[in-house]
Amino acid sequence: MNNKFDLKRYLIPSDAIYIAIIVIGLFIMIFLNELPVRLIGACLALLSAVVLVMNISQRLKDRVEFRRPTVSQPVELTMKVKKDSAGTRYVFDDFESNFGSDDVSAKGEKQERPRMTFDDTDSSVSEVKVRREPAFKAEVAKVAEELSTDFNDEISGVRIKGKKQVVESNAGDLKKIEISEPVKKEEVTPQPVTALVEDEVESDVVVVSKSSSRKNKNKQSPKLPDNTVVEEFAPETAVLPSNGTVSEDVVELTDELPVNEAVPEPEETSSHKIKQLNIALADLIDDADHPGNEEPRKEFDYLLLRVLQVIRSMMSARTTVFFWVNTEKEELVLESHITDVPEMFLQQRKYPLGMDMISQIANTGRPEILTEIKASAETDLLPYYKDSAQTVSFVGVPVYLNHKVIGVLCADSTVDDAYDEITIGTLGHFTKLISGLIQSYTGKYDLLQSSRTLDALSNFRALVNESNATMSTVANALVLSAEQILDYQSIGVILFDPKREAWCVYAISSKNKNSSVLVNETVEMNNSLISRTIYSGMTTCLEKVDPQVRRYHPNEAKLDNGFFVAIALKSTSHNYGALFVEGHTSQITHKDVSVLETLGEQTGMIIEQMSLHEMMQANQLTDQSSGLINAVAFMNRLEEETTRARDFTTSFLLLIIAIDRYGSIESSLSDFEKEDIFLHVLEIVKRNVKVYDIMGRLDDNLIGVGMSGTSEQEAKLWAERVRKEVAITSKEIKGKRFTVTVSIGLAQARPADNAESLATNAGSAMEIAAAKTNCVVVFN
Repeated sequence: MNNKFDLKRYLIPSDAIYIAIIVIGLFIMIFLNELPVRLIGACLALLSAVVLVMNISQRLKDRVEFRRPTVSQPVELTMKVKKDSAGTRYVFDDFESNFGSDDVSAKGEKQERPRMTFDDTDSSVSEVKVRREPAFKAEVAKVAEELSTDFNDEISGVRIKGKKQVVESNAGDLKKIEISEPVKKEEVTPQPVTALVEDEVESDVVVVSKSSSRKNKNKQSPKLPDNTVVEEFAPETAVLPSNGTVSEDVVELTDELPVNEAVPEPEETSSHKIKQLNIALADLIDDADHPGNEEPRKEFDYLLLRVLQVIRSMMSARTTVFFWVNTEKEELVLESHITDVPEMFLQQRKYPLGMDMISQIANTGRPEILTEIKASAETDLLPYYKDSAQTVSFVGVPVYLNHKVIGVLCADSTVDDAYDEITIGTLGHFTKLISGLIQSYTGKYDLLQSSRTLDALSNFRALVNESNATMSTVANALVLSAEQILDYQSIGVILFDPKREAWCVYAISSKNKNSSVLVNETVEMNNSLISRTIYSGMTTCLEKVDPQVRRYHPNEAKLDNGFFVAIALKSTSHNYGALFVEGHTSQITHKDVSVLETLGEQTGMIIEQMSLHEMMQANQLTDQSSGLINAVAFMNRLEEETTRARDFTTSFLLLIIAIDRYGSIESSLSDFEKEDIFLHVLEIVKRNVKVYDIMGRLDDNLIGVGMSGTSEQEAKLWAERVRKEVAITSKEIKGKRFTVTVSIGLAQARPADNAESLATNAGSAMEIAAAKTNCVVVFN
């Protein structure tokens, strides 16, 4: 980035007043002849200039100039420079190898600072290779500077360890210098400092003591040989041989110090310095609620917005944007952005892939830097601006996931040459962070969808098991479970009605009151959307429905540009109906459809089980619990007996015995205990019937008895005898004794009666008796 001063940045429209006054004052001072008037003009010009300079200086003081941060771990990239009429482009290769995968690079390699070399063979396109410089170059220079200074310390020591071979490096003829850190020890009385020679050459020995350092304080330090290894050590203790005696090879040049000489205590210095920062606590606390426990998409948007804010705080960026790349539809989808010029930013979410910079980055998978952007080409290069926004620099990097470009992270600035290869490396690390956020988001979203599916299935099964399952209860339970999955306008269930032999609306839940009256209405199966799913057993999903297309019924509510989803309620062999969901918004995901399909499969299996159970009950003649014939077999026998009575002019009567139910007791009994009470009553009835009488179980608490050759009066006496015997017999349940009563309805077959009419007459008499409880009623 060029560090040139641009005065235009610090001028505002109100400064034109001061500039005009300065010009007028200079005009008066130069071109008018009267001296007082010329002095007035000079004062006006001078005062206006002072005010203008003060305003500009204040703006200079308030302006925060961006400084590009130094990077300690640069990446190695190859860059190509292209110049055209739109601007200068810098295209970086090898980006995917550094930031496109999750492989962690080797930790042991030394990180080096990049250096660019340009190849001028082509003026329009040049290749820039980023090389690495030795990381210890600065340390070598620092050590060399320290070795060239004077010995100004009170006590210093240098030990020459001997001559060693010079180690060549890639940086040139630099010598290897080893510096050992001084070891902190407890304070002791200063002693003369000696130097040990570890080599046989005596000329390499240099001994410096406290007294000699005083005398040579202003002299230059001795020059050491080039191939000498120098090591600094703690001067507080003398270096002695391992046997405790001074070697004869040691030459000591020192003036002995008195043992009891007072050593001045060093001044206490602070171990650190605290820098005071004027930062308010409110700047560090976000008042907005963190969407951590909300829907994963909101949490991802929140974190992505924070990433864009961090990028803006680290570099000169007026706008930072993140786009999704949809390769199937060949479009860019705007996900999040931060800009200083919102009035220039397009309120558009989807952009087709074209020749703009973002599309080229998405197609090639290589980061690019664009500088010297021409105003005439700005909207063609940056599609998210309405008009030219005076953009000068642009940088964009691809975001990889599973070795595929799934997004583009870009930024632009009004500063000339604001970005370089260091910016690419910095944004590369942010792309890996965004990739990690996407992986976390998708994983969490999948877990949330699995949890939603499990909750929907659990809720559906709980609703079905609350009562005796029928087609209507299953349909209503399915609608209630689907309501919790997504936003909707109408949800309904279409099933086949065998009585009407047509497809009907069994259940519907709608926010439109007119749609609620469509329950039990016949569905139109000609050229409707619901018929596709019922006939094919496949899911129908439309994001935008044509208002002219019929969905399921002629009186259906209007749906303008809304979505429509129809799910088949099928098992492995049959399709039993369809679940439809429609709404005004088109924000329905494949995960939502998948949950609905799982519910549809479970519903199809339950309906199939119910159908098989009904089929088995219809074909079965005997009740497994009581041993009596079931209602179907009883009606068949009843039809035979009524025909026989009509043909032979004999009497035939039907009695229906109902066990009275009392609310206070009924609610406390389980199904097993209710069945036990039924068997108790059945045992009493069996003791009073004849062998040739017909007995059957008509319902959970109903017993049918058919008597041949018995008069109406005899049948009534028999019924009274059974009622009294049941009433005086107690039944022990849960350690308590209960008394059970029955109500009996009686009807005699007339010549015109058949089995169905006779059963209806006896049922009417039984209902009257059950309302009174513990009585017998004869149908008249």
